[in-house]
Amino acid sequence: EIIRDGVLELKAAGKPVVVSMGSLAASGGYWIASPGDEIWASPTTVTGSIGIFAFFPTFERAAEHWGINVDGVGTTALSSIYAAGVGPLEENVADIFQQSVEAGYRDFLGVVAEGRKLDAAYVDSVGQGRVWIGEQAVGLKLVDNLGDIDEAVAAAARRANLEEYDRVEIRETVSPFEMWFGTAAARAMALAGVERDDARETTSVVRKVIGAVEKKARFFNEFNDPGAIYARCVTCGG
Repeated sequence: EIIRDGVLELKAAGKPVVVSMGSLAASGGYWIASPGDEIWASPTTVTGSIGIFAFFPTFERAAEHWGINVDGVGTTALSSIYAAGVGPLEENVADIFQQSVEAGYRDFLGVVAEGRKLDAAYVDSVGQGRVWIGEQAVGLKLVDNLGDIDEAVAAAARRANLEEYDRVEIRETVSPFEMWFGTAAARAMALAGVERDDARETTSVVRKVIGAVEKKARFFNEFNDPGAIYARCVTCGG
């Protein structure tokens, strides 16, 4: 929502916003994209997944295995929420999360309906967490055009009445851990007398392994919302 607010501020400043989806822009990605003046996607882009879910892990079996128990006296029906995680999720607490999920889904429908100028009931009919590819999304009015980022940039230039323009790409930077590990691995190989070509190949493999592990760790680390409510495509990773 913070990113979407930034997009809305950009539009309020009178700047055209053209979205290029790339290979994946589902759930939270579509939430961010929906206010765009124009949305471009490739025919095989994975998008949609308009839906909300709650994620609240509990560890009662692990706690039982290690002999950890929670007990106490509560003054309200929700007192047990503080034991959630160690003990099973109480039905009344689960009901609260379910209501939050349903409210969040209604908000999601409203965001898409407003951004795409569609009726909320129609958005619901193509939503409910379902995933679409770009070619389908055009027919469903979730995407405007099929094309790559170059075509999206050209469309943005047309909207801004620009004939000459420069394009700046902002890419994700390498994490400090990846940087340190890559440098340390290269030095270790140099000390061990590994040839440069072999070192480059080995470092590439190491980076891939680190990247895969870090990606999984980052995925679970992102589940830190105080309300435990998320807009993510679990099946496609968006």
